[in-house]
Parts: sequence; C-alpha cells; structure tokens
Amino acid sequence: APLQMSNISASLSFGVQLASGFALGAAARELAYQLADKKANTLAWDFGLKIGLNEDNTFAAGFAVRNIGGAVKFINAEEKIPLSLRGGLSLLIGTREEFGAMFEAGVSSVSGEGVRAGAGAELGIFDIVFLRAGYRSGFAALAESGGTAGLTAGFGAKYQNYGVDYALVPYGGLGLIHYVSVTYRFGTEKD
Repeated sequence: APLQMSNISASLSFGVQLASGFALGAAARELAYQLADKKANTLAWDFGLKIGLNEDNTFAAGFAVRNIGGAVKFINAEEKIPLSLRGGLSLLIGTREEFGAMFEAGVSSVSGEGVRAGAGAELGIFDIVFLRAGYRSGFAALAESGGTAGLTAGFGAKYQNYGVDYALVPYGGLGLIHYVSVTYRFGTEKD
C-alpha cells in the first residue's frame, strides 16, 4: 500500500496599515503532520511587512519571515521546521474593483534548501474572482513531470469578508499537491 501522508495548517493572522503604503502583519499557525500512523503538531510564527514604492502603492515590496519557533517530534526524533525568508516585488495594473492584473516576482531561502526564485500573475475580475499562474525555480530534482514541476495554477473567490482559494502544484514523484484555504477577514480593508 502507498505511504499515507498529510499536512494541515490553521492560522490566525493580523495585519495593520501603519501609514499610507506601509503595512505589518503577523500570524500564529498550528501545523499538523501525519506520516502513516504517526502524528505530530507544532506552533509556528510568521511576520511580514509591505512597503508601497510609488504614490498610489501599485508597485510594492514585501518581506516575510516564516516558521519561527516550530519543531515536530515523530516517535523519538524532534526536528525544527525549516525557517523561511522571502522577499519580492509586486505590480498592479488596472484596478481591483474592475479588472486588474497583479504581477509578482520574488526570492525565498528555506533553511537547508538554498535560494529559489519565483514569478506569478493574478487576473482579478471585479475583486470577486481571481485566476492565478506561476513558476517556482529549484525543483529540478522533482522534475519527473518533464520540467513542469515548478508550474503552479489556481483560482480564488471573494465575497465581502469571505474568501476561498485553491492552488494546484505538481511535485514530481509526490504527484499533485492541492492547497485549499478558507478565510474570513475581520473589519474593513483599507487602501
């Protein structure tokens, strides 16, 4: 029988815009892992900031630190989850209220895995439906799928403070990884 594996993450996030074009955010994430009949879980922290680089904040830079403090223990072996540093740029063309395209490019460094680059695009329609595609470098070892292991695709939908997002990520010999998130945003969104 194939080896059964699953990962589930639940998070509580908070973000605040401190000034026009400058925002900070933090998240506490509970991570649950299962490998065959063994289970483990941990709490990890994420922190990030976003800085608008032009007057209307359609061009922005961001930086995040993820997985601070988490460690998992399977049987007798405990291991810290890999710390992740990420930075990138984004450009919004059009408006989110009607028809807009967001382009993003960035780099990430995950402890033990080196530096990777990625780029993606999101097409937003009336700030309700979002279509996404991207590419992440550094997956040559997993490229059993003919070099397409770094390609990603997804979509999202938003209504008032509710959102649903889905992403499909080919992951070589592991097959297709499905990411699903459901969100609720408290308060109102500020520009």
